[in-house]
Amino acid sequence: MHTLYISVGSNIDPRRHVEQAMAELRQCFDNVQQSSLYESQSVGFDGDNFINLVVKADTDMPIHQVVDSLHAIEAREGAIVPDPEERLPTATERSLTSVPTG
Repeated sequence: MHTLYISVGSNIDPRRHVEQAMAELRQCFDNVQQSSLYESQSVGFDGDNFINLVVKADTDMPIHQVVDSLHAIEAREGAIVPDPEERLPTATERSLTSVPTG
């Protein structure tokens, strides 16, 4: 079993998109826990504030399947995946921040 730490954030109807993303994460992974929600200003572009949180979850999936699952959630939530040099508002985005193997 691997433990995942996933950052989740949205600045387009953020409460709705974060709730939907959490529901999908609970379907994909085991023992899903979430941090408190944090509001932060957009950086690098003019946009609404973000709602952010960190999710801890367990899985037996190989890493490529985890990444594919997270990309699928983003796609269903309408995430905008911009050029890395361009910052845009986003419905839901995630970052897989750590996959401990121990």
